[in-house]
Amino acid sequence: MKLVPPAVPHHDVVVVGAGPAGLVAAVERAVDAVLGGPPTVHVRPARASDLTSVTALTSAAYADYATQMGADLWAPYSAGLRATPDTMDATVVAELDAEVVGAVRYHRPASDHLGLPPDASMVGALAVLPAHQGRGIARILMEECQRRAVADGAATLMLHTAPFMERAVELYLRLGFTRSPMYDVRADEVFSLPNPSGLVAHAYALPLADDAVEVAS
Repeated sequence: MKLVPPAVPHHDVVVVGAGPAGLVAAVERAVDAVLGGPPTVHVRPARASDLTSVTALTSAAYADYATQMGADLWAPYSAGLRATPDTMDATVVAELDAEVVGAVRYHRPASDHLGLPPDASMVGALAVLPAHQGRGIARILMEECQRRAVADGAATLMLHTAPFMERAVELYLRLGFTRSPMYDVRADEVFSLPNPSGLVAHAYALPLADDAVEVAS
């Protein structure tokens, strides 16, 4: 008897073929689809009308970190996460069944962001609604940022994250990011805190291949 593999539902996403990491991510997406991953995820630039949704989902996604950061640090950190008309210009959102369920900020090279190299693009404020976490949406948003960074001619894609954001760190490592300690930043210096928190935001970098290919269908 000939075994016929199950059909894999189509994902409406951008796939970046950037070496082994891109291949692994594509395979993971196929597995997610068979096991009940998101049937259709649409990634697009944020609109002004998305402001409320992006603010709400980002607050929900980061709420668990408030206790770990402490009140002095959480106040300015959460304020920086809050979506504004200015940040929406740099925001990319993920829609599932016409609902905005994820968002990320993408900064082009030479954005002069936290002392990063001028040829590096940066991502930040990656967030997915808790009810939709674990379904590959954060990975899809990160891959879109990677595609944009390649299109902008960036040499690397970089980010900062706290060591205790373990699930995020695991995702970044799976995507091929590695530690770049020389670009670590101290939260006390970024936010000018009256009481030192001691938190160091770890920098991660992903070298970008100049032959990365966008695959869409």
